[in-house]
Amino acid sequence: MLTYANARKLVVLIIGATIILVGIALLVLPGPGTVVIILGLALLGTEFVWARRLLMRVKEEGNNAARGLWSWLRGQKR
Repeated sequence: MLTYANARKLVVLIIGATIILVGIALLVLPGPGTVVIILGLALLGTEFVWARRLLMRVKEEGNNAARGLWSWLRGQKR
């Protein structure tokens, strides 16, 4: 029997996976693919722990990349 909680998880899974697939397509098509993938992960993260962990890892890697770029840019000014 399909309960409300299971139905909600299923709907979130289908919509979140669709958003991520659109984001992957936008990586090669014109559009903000990375942003769309992150939005899909955020949606999936509302129901699934694995998606929350993956989203946290993506955020950490993004912060590390931004810090590295900032350091590189500061070094170029001299």
